Amino acid sequence: MPEVYVISFARTPFVPGGGGLDGAAPEALLAGVIRAALGRADLDGEAVDRVYAGIARPWPELAPGVGRRAALMAGLPVSVGALDLDQGDASGLAAVLEAAALVASGHRDLA
Repeated sequence: MPEVYVISFARTPFVPGGGGLDGAAPEALLAGVIRAALGRADLDGEAVDRVYAGIARPWPELAPGVGRRAALMAGLPVSVGALDLDQGDASGLAAVLEAAALVASGHRDLA
């Protein structure tokens, strides 16, 4: 089984409701995270197989497909898919573990 490495990461800031980012579009925040992570690793969006997005906000307030819309806003190719994971407070960790498991199994190269 191939080894898995975290080569870059970024996350949105944690801001309580009513804070400075209240009302900001989640996909716009995530697009900035995607661009930052790729920039830190000096990677092109063409190298990404799939975006795994941890979404820790209640779904009724959020349209599905945040990860997909964010990937497109970040300039990733249309061929790059996305998966939103809603695990409450553990959503970010769930996204990392899902991506790592798929890389380790050989189903993904870069996620």
